[in-house]
Amino acid sequence: MDKDEARDKIGEKFGELRDKTGDVLDELKTKGQEFLGKHEDKIDSAIDKVAGFVDDQTKGKYHEKIETVVGKAKVTVERLASEDAAAGAATATAGAGVAEPGAATDTTEPAPPTDTGEAAPPTGGEPPSDTEEPPSNP
Repeated sequence: MDKDEARDKIGEKFGELRDKTGDVLDELKTKGQEFLGKHEDKIDSAIDKVAGFVDDQTKGKYHEKIETVVGKAKVTVERLASEDAAAGAATATAGAGVAEPGAATDTTEPAPPTDTGEAAPPTGGEPPSDTEEPPSNP
């Protein structure tokens, strides 16, 4: 076997591995979304319990930040759970000429937290809050 044949064979094996990995990841995503859909209320309850524990341990010092995170976590769980429902609906309508819901979803990730103690700026298409004050120049 010469170098070109070996390279081609490695390329084929890599392609097969990539396809199998993609299939496994799709299956895991589907199972995770199904889990969220079935247990959304329990997950929300667990989020509340953890938030209460952290708030107690920090003696309320970070209460507003904790509430912000709780809200974002619940919205994320709800969104992912609804993607499961949308995927199920898309499967049911496949071949019926109906576009899959969520086909053009926003993949913008939130900005990483800053260590300045201030909230991260909005990302994606979110307009700035009307309640925010402009930064002061020292």
